[in-house]
Amino acid sequence: MEQDDASFYDLFGDLCATAERESVLELERASLPQSIGVPRNFHLLGEQVKGLAERSAVRFQETFREDASVTLAWAHHMYTYAKFHGALLTTKQINAGIMIDVEWTRRKCTPDGYAEDNGRANTLVEGFKPLLYGRAIDDYIEQRFKLARANRYVALTCMELIWFDEANCLFTAGDTRRAIDVLAAAVHCFEKKFNARLWDDFGDEEEKASASAAALARSENASRAARARHANDPVLVQKKVAKDFAKECWDAWQLGTRQYRTQAMFAEDILAKVETDRSGNPVVTFQTIVNKWIPEWRRLRN
Repeated sequence: MEQDDASFYDLFGDLCATAERESVLELERASLPQSIGVPRNFHLLGEQVKGLAERSAVRFQETFREDASVTLAWAHHMYTYAKFHGALLTTKQINAGIMIDVEWTRRKCTPDGYAEDNGRANTLVEGFKPLLYGRAIDDYIEQRFKLARANRYVALTCMELIWFDEANCLFTAGDTRRAIDVLAAAVHCFEKKFNARLWDDFGDEEEKASASAAALARSENASRAARARHANDPVLVQKKVAKDFAKECWDAWQLGTRQYRTQAMFAEDILAKVETDRSGNPVVTFQTIVNKWIPEWRRLRN
């Protein structure tokens, strides 16, 4: 049985590697855009969701500045790659006899069918798992975008904005059914960023060591943009990342997707997740969160 298990995982690993190479070729043929403008119009999404999308777009633009459009395109490539990989891997598993050949598995043999059945946000996150994200896609992304490897938190933020925009366009076109589905995918992206399992499913020590939400929120590309704006004060970079993360958690609390009984509990949770300074203390204080940031966010909300 142990040999059978080993043979199965060897075969599965080979299928993943082959699917990766073929997915990159499909990605090259797809002729996807090199840049995507940051969306601004969310007027048909309802007041609460519209406000969430607008704030997210503003923060994204402020963080990435001149790199915002290329970062959105990078995420779109990664989502498309994940769809290709999922569909190709499913097909290969069926053909190899390690996945049953029935209607519901066959539905996942096309990229769009795979994403629909698996869920858009889930598909995007899958694309970053070690067996799926290997040397071939890493080299492709680095060559096409000249970006260091970013992370799933940034990708989720990007696709959240892209799908909020897509949903708004579908509502405008009168395609309410599809608009609701895409809007649900955007909201799922927002919620998934705060799911603890997102930080734990890589399974290797390097990722576990950087599992705090604040660290994951800061891609190499975001750091580069922040350093350019605050080159003489790196502490400001850390504090801005912490504040952006805290604001998204606060937005989630106001929408009911996260629950805290008191402001104090909220602040304590944030302090446990943000980066620390050289002395090991959080880069922000409890008083800053409760007495400055929360009142500021409430004024903006009202």
